[in-house]
Amino acid sequence: MASKDKPAPKIPGPKIPAPPSPPSLAAAITLQPTPWPWRKAIGAPIATGIAMGLGLSLGHFSWAMWAFMGAFTSMYVVPLPYGPRARRLLAVGLGLAAAMAVGSLAAVSWWTMAMGLGVVAGLGTFVTGAYEVPLPAGFMFVLVACIAAALPVHPTLTPLRVGFALAGAALAWLVGMAGWGWHPRRPEQQTVTRALDALAAYAAHKGAPGGFRTEAQAGEAVAAAELATAPLARLRHGGARAARLVLLVHEARRLFDALALDAESPPRQTHPDRIQRAARSVAGRALPKSASEPDRDPIGRAIGRVERVLGFRGRWPGLVPVARAWQPTTGERLTAAWGRTSLVRIDALRIALAVVAGTALAGVLGEAHPYWVPLTIAAVLQGHGVMGMAKRAIQRVAGTTVGLALAGALFVWHPMPWATVVAMLALQFLLLLVILTNYGLSVVFITALALVIIVTEVHGPVWPLLWARWVDTLGGVVLASLALWWLWPRDASRRLPAAVGDVVDRSGSLWRLRLRGSAPDPATVARLGAAACTLGTLSTDAAAEWQRSRPLERLWPTIVGAQRLAWAVRAGACRPDADEASGDTWAAAFNCLASAARAGSLPEPLHLPRSGTAPTVREALLALAHSLTRAASAPTEGSVAGPESEKPTRA
Repeated sequence: MASKDKPAPKIPGPKIPAPPSPPSLAAAITLQPTPWPWRKAIGAPIATGIAMGLGLSLGHFSWAMWAFMGAFTSMYVVPLPYGPRARRLLAVGLGLAAAMAVGSLAAVSWWTMAMGLGVVAGLGTFVTGAYEVPLPAGFMFVLVACIAAALPVHPTLTPLRVGFALAGAALAWLVGMAGWGWHPRRPEQQTVTRALDALAAYAAHKGAPGGFRTEAQAGEAVAAAELATAPLARLRHGGARAARLVLLVHEARRLFDALALDAESPPRQTHPDRIQRAARSVAGRALPKSASEPDRDPIGRAIGRVERVLGFRGRWPGLVPVARAWQPTTGERLTAAWGRTSLVRIDALRIALAVVAGTALAGVLGEAHPYWVPLTIAAVLQGHGVMGMAKRAIQRVAGTTVGLALAGALFVWHPMPWATVVAMLALQFLLLLVILTNYGLSVVFITALALVIIVTEVHGPVWPLLWARWVDTLGGVVLASLALWWLWPRDASRRLPAAVGDVVDRSGSLWRLRLRGSAPDPATVARLGAAACTLGTLSTDAAAEWQRSRPLERLWPTIVGAQRLAWAVRAGACRPDADEASGDTWAAAFNCLASAARAGSLPEPLHLPRSGTAPTVREALLALAHSLTRAASAPTEGSVAGPESEKPTRA
């Protein structure tokens, strides 16, 4: 019988990093070290000012306010290539106009308002989640619908309001696309630069606490760069700049694979600095300084290839062939967002139900301004998990309090219409400048903006409105907290086994192509990367759940093993090696581990061929089998460890 002092057997393979830690409440008042978005902060008020000037020139201040809400489209200007950016801004402008129509028409009674705002919140959250739209994501649609519901009820004015909202959105579209004429490749350059910056951070933190988070961020950044440069790979005569960007992304992917596969030893001290210099050279003419001596490690050789690509000045005919990148269709995005491993569907259903319930409760209680409650609910539920929601709640209450004080000072001043326009443009500028630094600071300015619009339209007493806004904010925070506690509170943790199974399944599909001697299919490669990134996102969201109710620690070695298997397969599949004789053995191993991951059961013993061409994949499969065995043998939450938990592992 084994001694009690004997240590537990270690999982074979590289060292397992520490799991992600839950977000701290101190982050609610922490300023994030992000660059100031000067272009966006200046461009958005320009579009808004033109739109509001159009309304003022026609002699109707209300028209200027309606155009202002359509000009919120400028808040969705992100460094996307100009083609996808044009389509996204068009969709956002139409969505904001539709939210304006729904809010105006639904304001006739509290129950129609509840249903209308719930539909806007649910659809906005689902669509922006499916397309991975960053903050403010679906919140601005809810904001526009709530402001429209607060306006005087005149259904006959709805077409006019929608028309001015569309005019403001059109102006915001023009401003957002203004850079296309003189620097059409700037968004792609920014995306590639961010990918190299993320790789530098990954190399710097490799093997350290928090290294898994930087690994996930680097994988997502490289995948985003592949999507951004995919149209350039289809150009026949894209020029030297386009060719260099495509090759850079290709080599950035190979560098990520080298970093992910070399998990035994941390990279050299010079590696992060070299990658950082390469990132700074993407948009400039200065080339990074290459290593003084030849690189003998895989990571150094991958960095050297990136440095050589930065010196490329040729055109397409002399390029090394690069596989055409794959882009998901609209149907594939929506299907994936509704899938079993995605949290987008749950987030959309939760926020829709909470908004309907909050608006209905405010209406039943006779609230004079029931639209403030759903607005607060939508803002708080943008956070993930209990800890993320708590951070958002603190930021919302504190930011709203300061924003009410700022709005009260503005109303005491009694500004003229043109002065009100200037004040609103200043508030929007500050909002966009700090929204990435700290959400609580942005709440200050967005609260003041919404109040200025409503007070200007309603012409009622100001101080009762400010008090009601503060009380409704507290009520919205309470209702959002209850919604997060009652509606799928542990959904991220419950989806982790299925996400691990999907990563293993997609790894097996790609590996079968390699054994047939076929070149990797871009769609299969991209889907494997997306599944691995989804698993990382679910792990981060599970860490934000209530600590007593999450099985993340038990599944963490399995999650890391699945991630490493995905990177090993992706790197090995780039070197096709026909071996159909052992194909059935490899396929059985992948299917066995995928089924065991989904069911939480013990995997069958693996009998893998000792192939000299795939040692890393073989080691990754064995390590994953060992971690699955340990996870299945460990006592689950609420159970008592007994003799069954002391059985020896079988991997």
